[in-house]
Amino acid sequence: MLDINQIQKILPHRHPFLMVDRVVELVPRKRAVGIKNVTINEQFFAGHFPGQPVMPGVLQIEAMAQLAGVLLMQEREDDNKLPFLMSIDKVKFRRAVVPGDQLVLEVEATKLGKNRGEVQTCAKVDGKVVAQAQIRFMLVDAAPGADTSAAGRKVKVGMEVHQSAVIEPGARLAEGVKIGPHCMVGAGVEIGEGSVLLGHVAVVGNTTIGKNNRIHQNAVLGAWPQDISFSGTDTRVVIGDDNVIREFVTIHCGTHKADRVTRIGNNNYLMAYAHVAHDCEVGNGVIIANGVQLGGHVKLEDYANVGGLAALHHFVTVGRLAFVGGLTRVVRDVPPFMTVEGNPSKVRCVNVVGCRRNGMSRETINILKEAYRMLYRSQMPLGETIAQLEETSTADEVSELVTFLRNSARGRQGRAREVSRKSDG
Repeated sequence: MLDINQIQKILPHRHPFLMVDRVVELVPRKRAVGIKNVTINEQFFAGHFPGQPVMPGVLQIEAMAQLAGVLLMQEREDDNKLPFLMSIDKVKFRRAVVPGDQLVLEVEATKLGKNRGEVQTCAKVDGKVVAQAQIRFMLVDAAPGADTSAAGRKVKVGMEVHQSAVIEPGARLAEGVKIGPHCMVGAGVEIGEGSVLLGHVAVVGNTTIGKNNRIHQNAVLGAWPQDISFSGTDTRVVIGDDNVIREFVTIHCGTHKADRVTRIGNNNYLMAYAHVAHDCEVGNGVIIANGVQLGGHVKLEDYANVGGLAALHHFVTVGRLAFVGGLTRVVRDVPPFMTVEGNPSKVRCVNVVGCRRNGMSRETINILKEAYRMLYRSQMPLGETIAQLEETSTADEVSELVTFLRNSARGRQGRAREVSRKSDG
């Protein structure tokens, strides 16, 4: 169940004093079975004894005690703790252990408290008991400066953390999380079950990542915003479930100017080099293509699609099922169900492809096409057109479109979210 790399994430011991090579059975806080392969290359055989190598009995006890440590520490959340022996009782050695033997270590918990425990242990070779003991141990605070990154980390069965990754004490990693080489996970980070950081990913600050996210190389999540007025206040990034975040994506934390949160929903796809600035809100099912730049406080509603290298002015809202063409400069809100493109951006047509892919009926799409013609191709003033649509159409999508346009008109410079802008003070 646990290989040597996973064991090193739980125990503070290292070569040549790590005495457990593998854990083959683990019932948390109840029972564990581990393996120690005894080879002639063990350092202690050079002097114990020349010409007749025998494994010291005290090291057999140490191997059993380390397996007991795995049993206790595997579900621990404590930071800066180390397991220490308190006492050893009822010790018996049945036969010598020599090079070539495989020690099968067995540990049964008899008493386990918050910071101390008692276990019954034995070691076997070829099914025969070679040593046994009753061991008591406790957890104590490590000395200042001690390297307890392995012991202080919350490690669960199925979690994989590359040995080159840096996981700060206090980070919370759920079952099934995989952390690739040279990743950095800060103390205030929480990562949900099944999420994967592929390599060279930095997740810092107060960042919460949900379940089954896949975060590709060199992404940076939770860093301070590029806002010269930011003073390091306690702000956050919250990312939902089932998102794909590709290479070099940056997502910055919120600021004191809004709700203090940058939020990413579920089932989104953020392509390489995309930037999500502070206080943005990204809904569900959104696609953000390569190199897209979202200014601060931008909101992307569900199933919006933003084409490559588009740049969105801060406080812009992109409506549900809207499409923004590549290289577009967006300075005004983008109405739902519509396609905008160009510099300056203009509403070009209904996003027929996106609406159809998300299950919208042909009848509803035709109703939206008629609304588009009235709004953007007739010579009627916008206010009169909106009023006429409200009187003549009962479609929910038209009602959503009209409400969106009214909110944008009440905002500033065609951006509804501008009304929530706060001063730097």
